[in-house]
Amino acid sequence: MPLQYAKILCAIDFDKSANVVLSHAKLLAAATGGTLHLLHVVPLTKNVATLIRHRKAGADTPAYDKLREIAEGELERTRHEVHVRFATSSEIAKSILETVDELHADLLVVATHGRSGVPHLLLGSVAEELVRKAACAVLTVRPKPEVGN
Repeated sequence: MPLQYAKILCAIDFDKSANVVLSHAKLLAAATGGTLHLLHVVPLTKNVATLIRHRKAGADTPAYDKLREIAEGELERTRHEVHVRFATSSEIAKSILETVDELHADLLVVATHGRSGVPHLLLGSVAEELVRKAACAVLTVRPKPEVGN
């Protein structure tokens, strides 16, 4: 029986991994006929996050505009929606997981940066937390390392 991913959530963080993650999510959406939901979580300081804690939609933000631009350029023939959330750096995974639940996503596609050792301990791993806690399947994509790394 083929996999049916009706709702695919693709978390984008606007770094070099965005194109790689998006290409995987786009292929899966095309293969399954699903809707691709792009999500960017804007990291905020704790004080700012407290002020806008209950704000769900970010349609009037630069992050939303950037996601729309990506979607218009890359997802012309793919059903898609764009979402922006706000969270402190320590709650980015939680915000993604809440979006998974709200959308009833069937698949979550995220980048993994492959940190280990001290950088992993200091920065944590959003992808690792998502794999452990998501209520749906999770596809982690590691971008190709740059030449010389």
